[in-house]
Amino acid sequence: MISTVINDAYVLAQVRAFLLQNIVGPGVSEVIGDVDNRVSMSKNQYITMNHLGKTRLSTNQDTYNLEASSVKFCYRYGLQLDCVGPNAGDWATAISALWFDPFTCDFFSLFGMAPLWAADPRHAPWTNGEGQWESRWIVDVFLQVNSIYPIPSQVFGGPVEIGIVAVDGGNS
Repeated sequence: MISTVINDAYVLAQVRAFLLQNIVGPGVSEVIGDVDNRVSMSKNQYITMNHLGKTRLSTNQDTYNLEASSVKFCYRYGLQLDCVGPNAGDWATAISALWFDPFTCDFFSLFGMAPLWAADPRHAPWTNGEGQWESRWIVDVFLQVNSIYPIPSQVFGGPVEIGIVAVDGGNS
């Protein structure tokens, strides 16, 4: 079975790629990671991706064979997308609408994920470092992540040989 270990960096990279390709357009705006990205706020319009949490959706599915074994588990992965700038409201609306579209399902299926749902956009303006009001729209989005972790196989010293052993049939 193929190992598909999906970590936070992988999820953020795929969501970022989706947003750049389908919402904001490359070169025009930025899509950046979490609040702990150690980068000052951009002067351009942008989208910030913040973790909301992970919730298990199923019990483990174990697969065993002689060469390799694996554990598959599924979980709900939540992200808060903060859209900031003059196009923030339009971006938030587009994200919320596209998250329910088969196009988005096809995009994420290539990476072991599937969009589950998106909340309605909400307006939450805030003041920046210069004391100016910024337009910010927030959309919470949720994905199903299907991760497969390889685990060591428990093989008992290699293949087992089975044979016939002759036994003396005499009486004792």
